[in-house]
Amino acid sequence: MRTTKDLEIFLRKAGFATENLLEKKHIIYNMIESLCHELTFHKHEGLNCEQMREIVVETILTILGEPNALA
Repeated sequence: MRTTKDLEIFLRKAGFATENLLEKKHIIYNMIESLCHELTFHKHEGLNCEQMREIVVETILTILGEPNALA
């Protein structure tokens, strides 16, 4: 899985922990895919798409955790 290895290298260089990387990658990918489908295809009435984007970004940052200041 070259993509996972590349992601691991990138996250390590940025100072992020890489535990449970496959699981984190899977969850993050699915959130982004769901957001893209909503923006492109579904366009459900009443949903604030900008708020959805913000929630996805905040959630991704939470999943990744705080970067290590020593990196």
